[in-house]
Amino acid sequence: MPIGELKPHSPDHISFMQIPVHYDPSRGPGVIDAFIRQMLPVDTVDVFWEFIGYCLVEDCRFKKALHLVGGRDTGKSTVFDLIKRFLGAHNTLAVSLQDLVDSKFETAGLLHKYANIYADLSATELKGAGLLKGIVSGDPIKAENKYERSFNFYPTCKHLYSANALVPVADNELDAYVERWIIIPMSKVFRSLPEGEKSDDIHEPDTTMIDTLVSPENLSEMLNLALEGMRRLLKKNRFTYSATVEEEKRAYRATLDSAYAFMIKQSEPDPDGYMIKEDTMHFYRIWCGGDDNRRAVGEPKFFQRMKTLQRELGITEAKPTIVRPGEKEAKPTNIFKGRKWKEDSLFSLHWKMEEERRQQYSGQNNGQPSPPLSTGILIKKPLGKR
Repeated sequence: MPIGELKPHSPDHISFMQIPVHYDPSRGPGVIDAFIRQMLPVDTVDVFWEFIGYCLVEDCRFKKALHLVGGRDTGKSTVFDLIKRFLGAHNTLAVSLQDLVDSKFETAGLLHKYANIYADLSATELKGAGLLKGIVSGDPIKAENKYERSFNFYPTCKHLYSANALVPVADNELDAYVERWIIIPMSKVFRSLPEGEKSDDIHEPDTTMIDTLVSPENLSEMLNLALEGMRRLLKKNRFTYSATVEEEKRAYRATLDSAYAFMIKQSEPDPDGYMIKEDTMHFYRIWCGGDDNRRAVGEPKFFQRMKTLQRELGITEAKPTIVRPGEKEAKPTNIFKGRKWKEDSLFSLHWKMEEERRQQYSGQNNGQPSPPLSTGILIKKPLGKR
């Protein structure tokens, strides 16, 4: 555990990197602290400083990468410029996610670097998510410089990226991939408006801000904030919980995982509720077909995904005897127990329309009532696994 004691160089502790910052423990929170609090959501500030401190840790034990996401002119580049100046340009590199996993030469550049800091990622789909997970986790990797022999090493370089939107990815283990990320949104806009125009949502940019931020005194303050974050991280052995970060991760996973997104958007938790598996699959296909950006998976993969999401969604599989919607006879039916369809779900809207159709039919047939529309009557019998 770092105790804040400055020691002289020694062969007992070999380091290939030094940050260009004077250590002054007397520098308290000031300009740098105020700047970061202005730029980031309040509940992400501690996480941010923990990650900057993590950049100085000589391993990748926490298996995390940082992603700033926001529209143009939200200050992402200024934050990254500040971090680069703090760590030292010679201690950082700038390689995109896509190049890192697609090029066999880019990984060699990670050796003896504090951080890979890349702004404005493209929206090109990431193909090699498995390699990225290994790099972020500090697993041994093979690297190669052009015209030289390949070599193996344990990467300690941390990864920081920014973009207007998160990168699409092809990966079979989405949960593990998404868990690698600390995603922090940036929404405050700094942009010059035409003369005479005013807006409460747009702030006037300070083009000289970075010069003020990187003064020796302010960088000393930044070092103290990073060390405080490092100590907090090492003591708790995890990053501080942030509701904002967790919500961003859920939203990111929903864009990558159509099965997860469907269940979150079309159903809600209910201890006594249930969803018939056959209906779930049917309306999942309809839901995916309504948006070109949604990638439907086949039935085997969908149900396998439901198994991996059981704990998070709060569902279990069962086979009770029920009267299915639109039917009269009760029969054993495979269900997901623990969730129910939302009122505005495709399922609910379908059966509302069906009920209206049946009522209209009854009115047009001398008042003869149509069979009652069942919404699924659970017969009290022991539940069995599918």
